[in-house]
Amino acid sequence: NAAITSCRRASAFSSLTDAGGAACPLLVSAVTAAASLPVAVGVVGLIAFAGAGAFVRWVPRFVPRSR
Repeated sequence: NAAITSCRRASAFSSLTDAGGAACPLLVSAVTAAASLPVAVGVVGLIAFAGAGAFVRWVPRFVPRSR
């Protein structure tokens, strides 16, 4: 069961990474068309900080602690 759970987590992480890699150029293009490139870079940076905050919040809960 532990191997299956680990595989599912890796699969979910891979799917999220692929989705982010596909969506980021679209987001940058849309924001650049609406505003400017520096604004688009700022928006992507804010999303990155939000993602880092989510990792800090939820990853420690699901990673087993070594003793």
